[in-house]
Amino acid sequence: MKVYVKGQPEVSLTKSHFVAEGGEGKVFVRGTTGYKVFHDPKKAIPLGKIQDLSRIKDYRVIAPVDALYNGKKAIHVGHTFKFVPDTWTLCQLFPRAFRDREGFDHKKALELVQQIQAGVRAVHKGGILIVDLNEMNFLVSKDFTTPYFIDVDSYQTPRYPATAIMPSVRDPQVQGLDFTENSDWFSFAVVSFQLFVGIHPFKGKHPSIKGLEERMKAGVSVFDKDVRMPKTAYGLDAIPSSYRDWYEDMFARGGRGAPPDGTHHVIVLRPTIRKITGTDNFEITEVAEYAEAIRDLFVGAGHTVAWDGEQVLIDRRHAGYWPTPIAVGFTPKHGHPMVALTAKHLGTRLMDATTKQMLDGFTLPEGETMSANDTIYVRSRDKILEVTFAEAGNKVLASTRVAANVLEHACKLYEGVAIQSLLGEPHVSIFPRQGVCYQLTIPELKGHKVVQAKHEGGVLMVLAAEKGTYHRFVFRFDTDYTSYDLRKVEDVSPTDLNFVVLDSGVCACVNEDEEMELFSVKKGSKTIKTISDPVLGGDMRLAKDGGTVLFYRGNKVYKMRMK
Repeated sequence: MKVYVKGQPEVSLTKSHFVAEGGEGKVFVRGTTGYKVFHDPKKAIPLGKIQDLSRIKDYRVIAPVDALYNGKKAIHVGHTFKFVPDTWTLCQLFPRAFRDREGFDHKKALELVQQIQAGVRAVHKGGILIVDLNEMNFLVSKDFTTPYFIDVDSYQTPRYPATAIMPSVRDPQVQGLDFTENSDWFSFAVVSFQLFVGIHPFKGKHPSIKGLEERMKAGVSVFDKDVRMPKTAYGLDAIPSSYRDWYEDMFARGGRGAPPDGTHHVIVLRPTIRKITGTDNFEITEVAEYAEAIRDLFVGAGHTVAWDGEQVLIDRRHAGYWPTPIAVGFTPKHGHPMVALTAKHLGTRLMDATTKQMLDGFTLPEGETMSANDTIYVRSRDKILEVTFAEAGNKVLASTRVAANVLEHACKLYEGVAIQSLLGEPHVSIFPRQGVCYQLTIPELKGHKVVQAKHEGGVLMVLAAEKGTYHRFVFRFDTDYTSYDLRKVEDVSPTDLNFVVLDSGVCACVNEDEEMELFSVKKGSKTIKTISDPVLGGDMRLAKDGGTVLFYRGNKVYKMRMK
């Protein structure tokens, strides 16, 4: 496809430049310039609206820059914008497990909320309304300091009204399309509340009113005494006091208005110590205690590798200091734990956690890393590399092989799986064991925004959003990954995918209702056992050691089994 901006040379957009496809059109990138090309040229935003949006003077707002044309007849097909690489989608920041692993603390949450608030004010100053101010329309820099406002072409300007808004952020007091700055602030309140607390203000369990929209219309929020919040939520004490008063007025009393300005006290929460004991359903045994809270845990080859945000520990012994998330693999012969350490602008290096030595002469380009089946994978541009190890005496040698070819800008690594859009068709790359990769189309994910995904032992779970509603997809594959069955759990909160597959072929999952699901990984199996128990909660992270279920919470590791 060839397009151009008037007065500039023609640009060719190929699949190597492809980023994503939505209901309206496709997005491409070349260098720092993004290109949005509409499926139907008649729906490309008018030149007048591009001019209106140019009145927003804020670096965080990624507004259309130039009109985009195609062909000798100069057909207006879209627009250009500033492309921002290497970001999170805002909704990825809500689950506690993500925050613990990536170090997104309450201080950073407050700073990010204030940055978004300043960006909303800049939009309003230009005489424009955001209207559909939802978590899917924000990207966040990897260091969590800068929010970027995207899908700006949908904003409402004086000459071009907005017509769509996600129900989850729609002000119930708005009649028809009569949006105002106050309705924008209501939507901001919903989104920012989730950054502080981790759940939507009208979620949690109420004894009689169940649906989100029904709760919003009735004004029954988490401030209602009858609403029970999940254990994975941080609680209302996580909110700075001035914001808390504003939220309560907004959600519980129907007040409207702009949020408070000025400096806000940073909340420093003391960890809630929830006593973990055996119950009628589970026998629970503590197996390890660390000095600091564990943020990630890897078990394999008879070793346990933990990371607490500052240091790497092997079998509870210090192996090295490292401030950013790690990936871990194990050598095939002696089972040495190998830790992938990635530093910005320095690439990925490997440390033998047994000897505490870096592998000499081995550095990979900077990119996403993941662990799967005791193996380390690194995505480098349009390739996913598998790191392989050879052992000569006590010396470990590392090399790489290409595990999969992917589209550079349309692919993302998750846990044990890569997901990409191949010109609009969702594809997954699964790595069930060393030296093996299966790539297949998953049409059920089309039209969804993938938030999180994990594959283990023939089970793929995906948390994805469709028009503001989150769904959990559970795929089970046959042994050669040629077919699968699917269970779709609809309208869930954006919580973490918390499951393990045991060597016995049983999947154990703590679901979005903080219940334990137990089911066979065998495709076509019908039985699902669901257990409700006070010990279960989204604040516990599952791990495994062969056929044993482990979990870690705070600075302790436990094993659990059914009674």
